[in-house]
Amino acid sequence: MRALACSFSFIILTQLPQGSDAKARTWIISDFAANGSGCSMGQGIALTTRNDTLEVILSDMSINLPALAGLPLASRKFCSFTLGMESVTGHFPIKFEQRLAIGVLKSENASAAVVAQTSVGDIALPPLEIQMPAGIRIDEDNKSVEFQIELTPGIVDPDTWCTDGLRSGTFSSRIVTQGLKASDGDALILGQNNANHSLTFTARVEWLPCPLRPAASTTETTLTQ
Repeated sequence: MRALACSFSFIILTQLPQGSDAKARTWIISDFAANGSGCSMGQGIALTTRNDTLEVILSDMSINLPALAGLPLASRKFCSFTLGMESVTGHFPIKFEQRLAIGVLKSENASAAVVAQTSVGDIALPPLEIQMPAGIRIDEDNKSVEFQIELTPGIVDPDTWCTDGLRSGTFSSRIVTQGLKASDGDALILGQNNANHSLTFTARVEWLPCPLRPAASTTETTLTQ
């Protein structure tokens, strides 16, 4: 089997068809926390923010099941992380964008998966899921693969958010990598610990000013004598 550096990415867009205001919120780095078998505070995880974009690089989420290495034939890791986020009063989110990218090398009878479940405040976003099933050999002939799903608008209701909604809260995600070989002769290398094979999670939030509410109507009553 030939060597591989194949990048998979998966994007989920949740969007309302309107423009955005990129200055409407901030990430609160001081609230950042991480834990799991594939990460911990200060180890195996690097966080950067740029305006509305959050990028998390996980370097210890690799699944390393080389051929002829004996047991185990399966492995699983996870990382959960949270940080605070704020929205400026008078704005609501119109788009949540998420991306996963990871390097993978596997023989035909090996399988792997990467899953991320993210929440913004009390809103659970649709999960990201990259499946690499048995029956497909991934090697240097494969190109990068990208999946994109645009969901029905309405995940966030502007009236509800703007009236009672989030002003500050928590952005959280749990990411799982797992792999399985059918036999010791198979091979699976997922998310190696180097710049080309790290697991990268990217999230971006876009905001829009809340819709104007109609002014309360008044009724004048004239009394005549």
